[in-house]
Amino acid sequence: MIKAVQLNGLTVNSLQKSDKGRWYLMWNPAKGGDPVKKWVPKLLEDVVKQAFDRLIDISAPARAAAKFAHENPDIFLAHDKCITPTDFPHDKPLTYDQFASAIGLKIGKDAKGKEVNWTHQNSLWISDLINDLNGVTDWKKELLKGNILSTRNEVLDKYTNVPIDTTIRFPSYGDLRSVVDNQYKTSDFPSYGDVKLWDCITLVRDNEFHKDFAVKPFSWVIVSHGAVSDAIGSERPSGKGHIESVFDELTVTDEDGSRLKLNTHQPRHWLNTKLKLAGEEDWLIAKWSGRADVEQNKAYDGRTQEQKSRLTKRIGHVVNGEGVMTVAQANQFLSPYTSESPPPAIVLHDLGLPVSLKSLGLISQVSLSSLD
Repeated sequence: MIKAVQLNGLTVNSLQKSDKGRWYLMWNPAKGGDPVKKWVPKLLEDVVKQAFDRLIDISAPARAAAKFAHENPDIFLAHDKCITPTDFPHDKPLTYDQFASAIGLKIGKDAKGKEVNWTHQNSLWISDLINDLNGVTDWKKELLKGNILSTRNEVLDKYTNVPIDTTIRFPSYGDLRSVVDNQYKTSDFPSYGDVKLWDCITLVRDNEFHKDFAVKPFSWVIVSHGAVSDAIGSERPSGKGHIESVFDELTVTDEDGSRLKLNTHQPRHWLNTKLKLAGEEDWLIAKWSGRADVEQNKAYDGRTQEQKSRLTKRIGHVVNGEGVMTVAQANQFLSPYTSESPPPAIVLHDLGLPVSLKSLGLISQVSLSSLD
């Protein structure tokens, strides 16, 4: 299983099928390590394939934006929210509304019927850009001075709505492209480890799932550990209380009615427990989870004592003459086998793994219930 912080190594080509019909995820470590095969247990194939397809769909706009930025180094991505004509000059200053639409700020009227004034927002990069274009240190204090900005970039008296002979210069699309580079390009762009960024299926646009802020169609960001934690209700210090999770939004609570909170490690425990309950082999669970020592499965076994009272297989560990095997060494021996076609008893014995009834061909002759 791949941990939350490792998800960014998944690409559009990660889910593959072997010649023997086995599904696996090819994960590319971001720090340049060798690609790792993560075999998918038969029980999880449908879930993994569905999740993989969803990630491809969700990431498609961000991947397209990243690829556009690479292939068009001086052009801003004119997206479907832009309100300028198709032949609008790339170096012509934008108006208030054109600028707001281009970068994903709200315009028009709010719920109370008042015109939305995004100039009250304190976005540092927006302020720096407008300051530079107008040759000032603080455009709000020096030019706007608490007044109103018209859609033609004129400053209007806040009481009379009459122009006060001050016009504020706003960025052009060319100016915005420089901001895109500064905000979203990393030092190794367009690469992410050994793959191209636009092949990563955990790439999303800025504010992609934000409840209040509009998405920025020209942007791309790698999903962070913090974003995943927020989505599943982890408690992180924010100064604003907890952030609404997917469980909050769907009104899904814990069994006692309290707020459901998970950390990024708990799904790993949950899936391991489900595999144990389904009767999956210990060696296959260990291999899928990337463990060389099968003994480590115990820490991820969340079954109740009642559930454990049924016949269980003795848990051993992968060893060789010189000590514990690496994951790569263990996988080399176990890669040809699946839960439907497990390794023969002699292979399990040679690796120091528990020899199950199934591998001895006895599972069909003896019912588990009779051995409880």
